Amino acid sequence: MGWEVIRVKMESPTPLASDIGQRVSIRLREDGGLRDILGILEALNSVRKKDGSLEKFDPVHIAAWRIVSPVSQKAGTGAPTSIRINEIEQSLENTWPAEEIITRGGWRYRLSSGFTYRANSIIPFGKLPLGQPLLPYSEEIQYAIKEFESRGLVPTFHLPLPAYAELDEALERDGWELIIDAHILIADTLDIPTPPLAAEFTFVVEDYPSDQWLAVQGDSVGKKIMSAYPAKYISISHRSELIATGRVADS
Repeated sequence: MGWEVIRVKMESPTPLASDIGQRVSIRLREDGGLRDILGILEALNSVRKKDGSLEKFDPVHIAAWRIVSPVSQKAGTGAPTSIRINEIEQSLENTWPAEEIITRGGWRYRLSSGFTYRANSIIPFGKLPLGQPLLPYSEEIQYAIKEFESRGLVPTFHLPLPAYAELDEALERDGWELIIDAHILIADTLDIPTPPLAAEFTFVVEDYPSDQWLAVQGDSVGKKIMSAYPAKYISISHRSELIATGRVADS
């Protein structure tokens, strides 16, 4: 078992005739900004979107594009918890992609610039209880520390619980500190309430994060990571003052 570095490089700056029929994500330069369209490529200048509408575009305006891999069959509610947790984590990783990913055994090293922990952390995905690191646990820990510190990063683990509770306990015994205790909430989009906003509030959806959006979010460095995957950027203002932001991405 070895390790690999995963990188993506588009072979062509625009889709080719051989790509027609593929599900694609295309980022367009428009009016000084960027806009994303997602759907089936029907021609070199048109995409059939999920709602059935056909959207045409000028290939000259393509800033970036990629073929969207088919979504694998999801595990049902009867699947082991660890499998369902790994699926959720994979979706989160896909929509918040690290600049570089190194796979060592069953540990995945996500490495990027900035302070975002999801894209600068090690996440286990191998067999329980420790995720099957490439080297014996203690040796892999030492490798991890050196790898992160050589890049000017704080060695960090992202641990999906309760699946990897034993790895969490082992790290705690070794002196690793808990800095974030996060909860992943799941709901069917049809079940999410959409109450109307009061008159003094405004709701805006954009295809890219504006400077104002980033200022409220507090992560200007993360713009590079966010822009690497198609998403919608939501802003809520109160009497012209931006007070809340959100990001929605479809994996």
